[in-house]
Amino acid sequence: MKLLNNQLIIGHKPELSSLMTMAKDGITDVVTILMESEGARKIKTMAQSQGLNWHWFSFNKINHPDQLQNIDETLFLHQAHTLKSHIQKSRYRTYYIHGDEGICRTGMMVYAVYQLLGHSRDEARAAILHIRPKTYQEMGAPCLDRVDEMLANCSDKVVYMANFKKAS
Repeated sequence: MKLLNNQLIIGHKPELSSLMTMAKDGITDVVTILMESEGARKIKTMAQSQGLNWHWFSFNKINHPDQLQNIDETLFLHQAHTLKSHIQKSRYRTYYIHGDEGICRTGMMVYAVYQLLGHSRDEARAAILHIRPKTYQEMGAPCLDRVDEMLANCSDKVVYMANFKKAS
């Protein structure tokens, strides 16, 4: 499945006023990529008060490239696969995806989802550059390379997580 250009929007952590505007502008879903301690549940309350669907992927903030190796690959891939599934099931929704600043965590998730949907690495990178140049420019090669590394190892982990969900 190829994404439509307007299906994914990348941004920073929203405030109530921006969520109000998003709802009026046709955004249907907010995807929060934050830890609970960063205010994830507050965003849930605000998004739902505006009639927006809310999805939460808890993902530690990355302050330095050395922290990229500490990412739980299985959890990250499961989250990316979950978001991919949401997108595939609801083709006419528009997703606002954010972390704190909309850079590393957000860019990594969008980059992974684009590839899981069948886009090449180059297409996924070009999509991020098109959607939000700041994210692409500031996330840097280490974040992109780490996603590529995780995706190269993903088939067994994703199958495991899919089977785990069915058994639960």
